[in-house]
Amino acid sequence: MDSSPTLAMGTFPLPSTLLEGQVLVQLEGATLCNSDLHTLAGRRQEPTPAVLGHEGCGKVVLSARGSVAVGQRVTFSVTDVCGGCDRCTEGPQQKCRNLLKYGHVRHSPDSVPLGCYSTHILLGQGTAVVPLPPQLDTVLATPVNCALATMVAARKCARQGLGRYSGERLDKKVLIFGGGLLGLYGCSLFKEDGFKVFLSDKSDVRREQAVQFGAERVTEEDIKKNEYDAVIEVCGVGSVVSLGLSLLKPGGVVVLVGCVTPDTKLDITGDQVIRKCATLMGVHNYEQEDLTEAVQFLTRTPYQEQFRSIISEPVPLSKFEDALQLARGMKFHRVLLDTTA
Repeated sequence: MDSSPTLAMGTFPLPSTLLEGQVLVQLEGATLCNSDLHTLAGRRQEPTPAVLGHEGCGKVVLSARGSVAVGQRVTFSVTDVCGGCDRCTEGPQQKCRNLLKYGHVRHSPDSVPLGCYSTHILLGQGTAVVPLPPQLDTVLATPVNCALATMVAARKCARQGLGRYSGERLDKKVLIFGGGLLGLYGCSLFKEDGFKVFLSDKSDVRREQAVQFGAERVTEEDIKKNEYDAVIEVCGVGSVVSLGLSLLKPGGVVVLVGCVTPDTKLDITGDQVIRKCATLMGVHNYEQEDLTEAVQFLTRTPYQEQFRSIISEPVPLSKFEDALQLARGMKFHRVLLDTTA
């Protein structure tokens, strides 16, 4: 994509039949993820023309998959996988050799889009489709299949890393770098696991907001006075990793999620990892089972109302540029598109 991408509206015909395993979803909502904001600002390249958007949910209107019924409200994985390659059978599934990522593919004219900034999306045979319970309305359900599922994967990694040693960890503490949506999901997820949660962010407002999602009320200086069983990076700043390692308990785990660009040098040495007996893990996207857990978690979490409060009022899809400007203002953690209007 060039440095000044253009936006255009288009139409497409809906199919009357599908290939085996495909599912046609009428979208009810989509949220503007930060990766799309980078693309629309020209800082990230995608094939064009493209229909962006990968956070979404909706109602099944046509199904060629026996396990998915017409009329179901569903969310879906951001990836479509082949199921037969070594990465699908051995893992990590999200690195399938024949991977398709919704919202990141070239759009073919006169075809149903493979992105969520649309009224409909066509899901492939290798896409996980997960039913949504009634209590997860559009506001809650829309970001589940990217931000929340990714943090479920991060928590799973932390659990695995801490499982290296058999002793029971008492008074568990986790330090999360980054107070965006992933960080807030992380607060509530680790709180559920019995951790005392600390969130570090250069913004006082974001640190205070994290308290509503289970984090301790602390200053940045307070954070440096503790040792942590787990350190989770979701801020995209490589320099925090060295600090996190210095605050890590021996045998602890560091999980990197946000440092996905080439300029995020970590500035650490081998002895920092080795002498701490530390586990260093990376998470990029998630396995499809993580999406099921994300839906279950959001259904049972006591923080539903807090999560609703950080999503904007719906903006009609027909007024996408208004939604884009609202997202750039960063008042909300996600701007919600009403894809029915």
